[in-house]
Amino acid sequence: MSDFNFPKSDLEMLCEPLDAFPPYIYKAKFDFKFENIRDKVDTFLNDVAIIKEEHGLGDPENDGGISSVHYAHADKYEYENHRFGLPYTWPEFKEYYNFLQYVMGSISSEWGYDPNWQRQIEESWINVHPPGAWTGEHHHQNAMFATTAYLSKPKNSGEFLVRNPLEIYKKGEPTHPDYWNMQRYWAPIDVDTNDILIFPGWVTHKTQKNHSEENRYILSSNVIPMRTIDKSSQ
Repeated sequence: MSDFNFPKSDLEMLCEPLDAFPPYIYKAKFDFKFENIRDKVDTFLNDVAIIKEEHGLGDPENDGGISSVHYAHADKYEYENHRFGLPYTWPEFKEYYNFLQYVMGSISSEWGYDPNWQRQIEESWINVHPPGAWTGEHHHQNAMFATTAYLSKPKNSGEFLVRNPLEIYKKGEPTHPDYWNMQRYWAPIDVDTNDILIFPGWVTHKTQKNHSEENRYILSSNVIPMRTIDKSSQ
């Protein structure tokens, strides 16, 4: 072994890692008081499972996972919007979305976003992952913000996985074959109940399998930029 092949703990003692730019993934917390709305969420998701089977709908959920994302596109298919509406319209989530807008405003400044562009919730949905279920690899096209909130995250139910956005540049580096064979371009982000992850829609991500004996519940949203044009100035 080379004298300079330091374990990670030694490396952190020898030098300080730096990032000159703001991070592209932020974590916040919000108390969803999920037990107060669990029955409503389960009813919502059970109805989703019915239309998914009836219409043969596909989504990134695997091995028993259910996503209400299909209700965000009900106008494109032969089924009606759910009587509860999309989650971002639920009164139970009003305080959360007000909080989220405040946080995204601060992040927008860090990322250099134009403040003249408003942040509009375009879609929101809830996923449930029973034991063994997981979300496959995907990204959120055209979303300035994608958000993932853990309504209920049991112990050993799997973490959030992010694909290295600089992966293409790793292909020009002297990487060890194990980097690719062991898929080290995927990295976990530890999450708990009431954690919120906020990131740009272009970040490719997925989840680990739920290895617990309980359901994992996640509330996700896509936020798009909107701008009002003042025609009187034209």
